[in-house]
Amino acid sequence: MTLADSNTLESEKKSTSGELACSHSLESYLQRIREALPTVDRTLRDHGDKTIAQYLETQNVFSATSFQPRDDLAEVVYNYAKPLLGEEVAREAASELLANPVVLTANHHGVDYFAQSVQGTLIFSLRKINGKQAKTVPVFACGNVPLDNLTYPRGVLLYPPSISLNQKVPFKAPIYSNKYRRETVSAVRSISGDMLLQFTKRIGKESSISKPAEIADLVIDAYSVSTGSDSYSQQATQVNSVLWSKIIKRTREKTNLVYLELEKIASRLVCLDLENTESLLVRLLFSEPHRIALEHALDQEKSCWNIAELSKRLTMTSEGHFKQSGTFMFWGVDERKRRIPLLPVEEDGKCMLSGRSDSGERWDIELTVSAIAEAIQNERLIPSVFTSFLVITLARGVTALGGYYQADYLPKMKRAVEVVFQNCNDSVAIPSKVDGYLSGMQPVLATNNFGLYPTGPVELINDGGIDTNWMNNVSVKDAHMGSLHETLEDVLPNSFLPQFRDDIAEQLFKNLRNDLVITGLYSSTERNC
Repeated sequence: MTLADSNTLESEKKSTSGELACSHSLESYLQRIREALPTVDRTLRDHGDKTIAQYLETQNVFSATSFQPRDDLAEVVYNYAKPLLGEEVAREAASELLANPVVLTANHHGVDYFAQSVQGTLIFSLRKINGKQAKTVPVFACGNVPLDNLTYPRGVLLYPPSISLNQKVPFKAPIYSNKYRRETVSAVRSISGDMLLQFTKRIGKESSISKPAEIADLVIDAYSVSTGSDSYSQQATQVNSVLWSKIIKRTREKTNLVYLELEKIASRLVCLDLENTESLLVRLLFSEPHRIALEHALDQEKSCWNIAELSKRLTMTSEGHFKQSGTFMFWGVDERKRRIPLLPVEEDGKCMLSGRSDSGERWDIELTVSAIAEAIQNERLIPSVFTSFLVITLARGVTALGGYYQADYLPKMKRAVEVVFQNCNDSVAIPSKVDGYLSGMQPVLATNNFGLYPTGPVELINDGGIDTNWMNNVSVKDAHMGSLHETLEDVLPNSFLPQFRDDIAEQLFKNLRNDLVITGLYSSTERNC
């Protein structure tokens, strides 16, 4: 998965949706992914033979210096996590962030049932700080995504190995009704008891799902710990923590999952940076030469903005279908909590961030420190992917381990910012590490005795949980092989046919069942340790 906003993800899919041959080789399936994803190709070339433990050591690194101090980020994380996860976990997370400023940014926010991202988080939990097992697992997850995105925060993803070819896997069990599907994770209301009751009734009627009552009990129990916040974003942080403790039940050295929304963290940092005239944000946004240079430097780059499309959208006055355009620095938020792409424009001698909603309504905000700060505090502005990385990674030197798209676009963002300052005779040093990648791997699979299939948190919990150390000796290449089902469907959604699922599963069982961690097949003493 990728942190990139859904515009980037969809455009990437379209550009790589060529026909997938009916191959009968795991290597050829993997080769198609390597052709579509330069980050995966580079990782397998340089690290494919390493174990997961060895590879994680190469990624769990950071710059000793940063453009701005990191102390305020640790304070933001502490204040964010404390009311949701408790003082002890919040304090530990802040302390470890200062000692080892590396976070996982490959995931989308929401309660995470998506096998690929859950297993990426499990891999990240193996990291060490000064030679000792880390106590917290910090995930900064993108919340500016709709509920029906690939990771399906709208409900629960289930991975039944025995399922007919005409049914989609993972199986989607909705909790939110259909009317919420395009609401963003960042803004949508929390899941209520009535929603969970309807979920229980629906899943009980699904003939393809075994033990529906057990699944319903697990889900309801996880949501019961919520503090009653009306924010799904906050609820997801708490529910993920509960599910995590059950997933790693067999792990000796327990860790605490600190699953926070990226944009919420970035918003608080933006407000702090607006008060600092020497911050990267202020110097880029409020100096006209820097802002104009940045606008053009990242025009049409992934997860940034498209000036032509934004300008075209701004001139349209009626409701219609708009092409994907990204946004400049921030998204506007309308009364229906829908995001609005923005573009800087000059009007009557003032610089404005202006946009037009999907319904054709004009939206404007003056580009001043006070106006931007007030709009963020009132949740009328949300930092974009670029701005989030600007204040977290580029400014504060936090290593962001992302998905297979992020590892390509984040270095371009860093280089563009450096070039903007150079061209404005205002050179800056940005020492941040920006090519981190920790995604596209699934070292843990389930079996039905003739194939290996993805397994998500519900299945892992019902199997009694895992010891995360079982994953240490799985190779990076084999873990990518284990994720073929979901990576192929993500990257080549129009070419991944149902029969590929069983073909891949049977080949994985035949060739790699002794090299991956298989749940429900071996006793704990026989796992990869």
